[in-house]
This record gives sequence, C-alpha cells and structure tokens, in this order.
Amino acid sequence: IMELSYLTLRFTGSEADLEELYRKVNFQETLPQVRIALSGGVLLYALFGILDYTLVGDLFKTFFIIRFGIVIPFAALVTMLTFTGFYQKANQLLLFISFFLAGSGILAMIALAEPPVSYLYYPGIMLVLIMVFTLVPLRFPLTVLFGATTVSIYEIVSIFEQVPLKILINNNFFFISSCLLCMAAGYLLQYKSRRNFYLNHLLKCEKEKLDIVNQELEERVDERTLELQELNKVLKDSEKHYRDIIENINDAIFSMSPDGKLTYISPIIKNMVGYGVDEIVGQPFAKFIHPK
Repeated sequence: IMELSYLTLRFTGSEADLEELYRKVNFQETLPQVRIALSGGVLLYALFGILDYTLVGDLFKTFFIIRFGIVIPFAALVTMLTFTGFYQKANQLLLFISFFLAGSGILAMIALAEPPVSYLYYPGIMLVLIMVFTLVPLRFPLTVLFGATTVSIYEIVSIFEQVPLKILINNNFFFISSCLLCMAAGYLLQYKSRRNFYLNHLLKCEKEKLDIVNQELEERVDERTLELQELNKVLKDSEKHYRDIIENINDAIFSMSPDGKLTYISPIIKNMVGYGVDEIVGQPFAKFIHPK
C-alpha cells in the first residue's frame, strides 16, 4: 500500500525516502511541459493586450507596462532559466512567482479599469488558475496557496471597486467553482503521477530482485555444469582405463542381453576363435558353444 499524505500528496512513513527520488524523476519528465506552458502563457498574455488597446483608453500605457514590462519578461526569464541548473533548485519558487505575477497583473488591471470594463478581465484569472493546477508541476500545497490567495485578492479588489452585488455573485460563482474544479483536477493529476511513479518503482525493485535470482541460478547452473563436466571426464578416464585392461587381458570377457545375445566381447577373441568382434556381437551366445 502506498504510504502517502492525502492532504499534502507527499510520500510518508517507510516510503518517505521516495519523495526526493520522485521529485527528481517528475522534474525531468515535466520539464518540456513546463517550457510549453510558459511559452503558451506568454503568448496568450501578450495577445490579451489587444483587449487593453480597445477598452481601457488612457490606461493602455499602464496596462502595457504590467503586461510587457513585468509579467511577460519574468515569465520569459523563467523559461530561459529552465535550461540551467539553477532552475532545478528553485523551480517551485520561480513557477509560483511567475504565475502569481500573472494573476496579480490581471487583478491590478481589474482594480485600475473603470466599470463595466473591469468586469471583463476576471476570466483571465480563471485561465491562470487552469494553468497552475493542471499544466505546471507546482506541488499541491503551493497550488492551494495560489488559489486561495488569488481568490482573496479578487474579493478585496471587488469590494474596493464596489462591484454590484449581482455581478459579484455571478463572477464569484464561476470564479470559485472554476478554482475548486481546477483544484480537484490538479489533485487527481498529481495523485495519479505519484501512484504511477510508485508502481513503476515497485516493478523496478521486483525486476532487480528477479535479476539477482536469475544471476544466482545462472551461477549455480555454471557450477553444476562444471561439476558434470569433471565427472564425465573422470568417467571417461575410468572407462578408458578399464577398457584398456579388458582389451589387453589374455582371457575373453563378454556380456550378453537377457535373450542370450552377445552385446560385448573383448578383441582377444579373434586370436582365440578366429572370429572378429563385429562378427560375434549381436549373435546368440549358444551359437558359439561346441555341441557335445
């Protein structure tokens, strides 16, 4: 059974040592995904600048600075840092700051824009939430912190902006619902990722055990084969020794089958009876007994 804290999604107990290994493996597996998410996020954030140009009038320069002077440069910097060793050490902090700046930038635009234009910007926060919870490998506690902080700031900005109650309720319904759904999706994705890692780890451990057993079996087979080879050599030497004795003795030595046929006879028989071994072996023994 996988020992996992179901609150923080962290390996615990006897499997706490797996946490560091999981983070290393997960980092390598998700690095291409992070680069795509950051690059896509930068592109979307820049394209939404068209909305600023058409809606905010005199505030366009301010919004331009938020987008292209703060949020996008930092996200681009983080994207470049993913190709360095520093990113591996500080990836969680860098990702959190990058997306927090993106969300805070939109919240700042909402605070600066006049109603009803400001009401049009809140869906952008939902897009940021979707990316944080599902597309980047921020650890679950950090994603929860991000979601809670973003929602709280949005509520403060809405109260400060004196958003009409009906619009506030409507926006909150979709905003908070999206946040909770994204949180659930992010939780399940991270749980599945850890479970797959755990199962693969178990398979790897079992394979290593099996490899050890196979290696031991191969060594035993090699040892047994060597022993059999040595025994065969001893048997062959012994057989040669006794064959030499039998073939050079002056008396004929023979063996026969239960039905009375000769199966072996020493070569000396040719000198005794004039028949060769090939002529005698296979013949009935009675054939060579002199009749009375």
